[in-house]
Formats: sequence, structure tokens, C-alpha cells
Amino acid sequence: MLIDAAAALGRRMRDAVADRAPIVGVIAFFQLVVLRHPFPNLGEVAVGMVCVVVGLALFVQGLESDLFPLGEAIAQALAKQGSAMALLAFAFCLGFGTTGLSRAVVVDAAGDPIGVVTLRDLVLTEAGMAPARTRGGGAGNGD
Repeated sequence: MLIDAAAALGRRMRDAVADRAPIVGVIAFFQLVVLRHPFPNLGEVAVGMVCVVVGLALFVQGLESDLFPLGEAIAQALAKQGSAMALLAFAFCLGFGTTGLSRAVVVDAAGDPIGVVTLRDLVLTEAGMAPARTRGGGAGNGD
């Protein structure tokens, strides 16, 4: 079991590196080719990248072993009850809540905190409404 967990974590770390490679490539291109400057604090950046890869791998492992199965069980139980409104309310709450956890949503392009009733609230509501639109009505259904 421990070997399986280590192998799964290794796969997740490999995936995290692959997922970040395009971003790192773009940043490196602009830093080295366009700006023609070496990376400042390259050692700190490298340590930070390792921390990000390990952290993301552990985060995804935790989601897949804990939250995803729990969410699926709740969704299946709600579907068995036959209440589309309860299922849609659950989906809305998940979309709204997970988007609200993103710190990127609470700052503007300059990195300054944004107001209370602004882009964040619009994004949160949109994220919560997306499952309802895919279920029936809204974008893509001719409404």
C-alpha cells in the first residue's frame, strides 16, 4: 500500500511538472530572450518550484482520496432522491465555494484588493451558475 501511494505521488509530481512546463517556458523565454536578463535569485526560484510541484501533487492526492469520493457520494445520493433542484443547489454551492477559495479572484490586475461587490462576486456567481446552465437552460441551449 505504501509503495502504491509513493508511485501515485510520483505520477502526480510528474504531472505537476508537465502542467507547469508551458508556463515556465513562457516566463523563461521572456526573461532570457525578450528582456535579456538572467533570472534573479535562481536558487530561491528553483526551491519555490520544487515546493509548488510537491504541494500540488499532495493537494491533488488529497482531493482524489478524500473530497472527490465524498462529493460523488453526495451527488449520487441526491440524484437517487430525484431532486434536480437539490442536486443543482449542491453543484452551485460547490462552484461558488471553490471559486471563493481562489485568492486570485480577490485581487485586481495590479495586485490590489478589489471592492466587496465587484468582479469577485460576479465570478463567484458565474461559477456557481455554470452547472445549472449545463443542466438545462442558459448558454448553449438557445435561451
